[in-house]
Amino acid sequence: MKRITGTPSLGARALTAYRHSAHAVLSTNGWLTPRREDDDVGTYLTMFTQLVQTEIALWNALDERLAAETGHTLGQLQAVTAIASLDGPARVQDISAAMSITVGATSKLVDRLEASGLAVRAANPNDRRSSIVSLTEAGSRFLDTASAMAETHLADALGGILTNGREAALTDELSSLRSQVASA
Repeated sequence: MKRITGTPSLGARALTAYRHSAHAVLSTNGWLTPRREDDDVGTYLTMFTQLVQTEIALWNALDERLAAETGHTLGQLQAVTAIASLDGPARVQDISAAMSITVGATSKLVDRLEASGLAVRAANPNDRRSSIVSLTEAGSRFLDTASAMAETHLADALGGILTNGREAALTDELSSLRSQVASA
């Protein structure tokens, strides 16, 4: 699940050997796809690989645009969105659950939100062992601006592909898959 570009260090012979390895195929768009012996072998792995690679491509493009236009990352937008969705001050554990990332990663992300002025962390009056996180005015403005920018960017990227209600159907299907995977 690695994109191979015109990396000079790889060399033509190594790239050819890798392209034709027993485990992966380098497609014409530069993405590795698991090699399949027949149509039944690797179907789920191929689907998984396509989902991950699509997410990475969309994430990277949107992250670059947000960084260029707002100075903040897509990860920060995701965190600010999670905080706002929790209706008021949120514990780091709540943000972690909303984002499906570890508490440690969430704590570091909240540190970056604080450093950039998007959120503030305060002692939790109900539990001295935890803190609560709230958006600042700048965090709320960033959420509004970046959400609109992200929606426009994604509509431009996907709108020609997902038409006639397909975007809603795909969203429903992905939500269903996520729920099933989480409960498995």
